Amino acid sequence: MKKRGWSNAIVPILWKNYSWRDNNNNRKNKRLFRTILSFLPTSSKQLLSDNEVKLPSTILSNPPLFNYINFCNFPENIIIKKIKLRH
Repeated sequence: MKKRGWSNAIVPILWKNYSWRDNNNNRKNKRLFRTILSFLPTSSKQLLSDNEVKLPSTILSNPPLFNYINFCNFPENIIIKKIKLRH
C-alpha cells in the first residue's frame, strides 16, 4: 500500500515536469509515444491496425496504471515546431 501511495504522489509531479525539449533521446521518445498510444480508444487502435500500423502488443493488452496524459503540461507551439524540424 505504501508503494501505491508513493506512486500516487510522485507520478503527477514527474509527468507535469516532463522535458519536451529533450527530444533527441529515441528511447525516451518511443516510451512517450507508446504511453500516448495506450490512451487511444479501442476503435482508434483498431483503425490503426486495420491500416497496417503496427502497434506494440503491450499497447493492445495492458492498460496504463495512471492517466499520465492528464498530468502533462504540453509544449508550446515553438517547441513543437522545433521537434518537427529535427525529424
